Amino acid sequence: MRPMKFMRLMSILRQLNSWYICGVAVLPEYRERGIASKLIEQSTQLGRQQGYDNVSLTAMLEKGRLISFYESMGFEITHSAPIVEHAKISAKGHVVLMETGSIPALVSE
Repeated sequence: MRPMKFMRLMSILRQLNSWYICGVAVLPEYRERGIASKLIEQSTQLGRQQGYDNVSLTAMLEKGRLISFYESMGFEITHSAPIVEHAKISAKGHVVLMETGSIPALVSE
């Protein structure tokens, strides 16, 4: 895991030819039903159709369960950055860039 200035994220993604998943959210009452996995799979498929070689997303390092979920989907942490303190940002800790390295084949294929 390499430290980085998080403002470089877009430059890194361009160099990686990466399909960036900006966010995935499922309401609490609908969790544990495979919905997030399906959303990531569908986004990955769209990235493949658009010609991207890599899939990436960001997450807070301190959210261990979320990190484990993304790892189970084939992502690994490749960069990290501390969250800069700011009056309008309540989050603390580190944000990480997670990548697949290449777009994986979907389970349904």
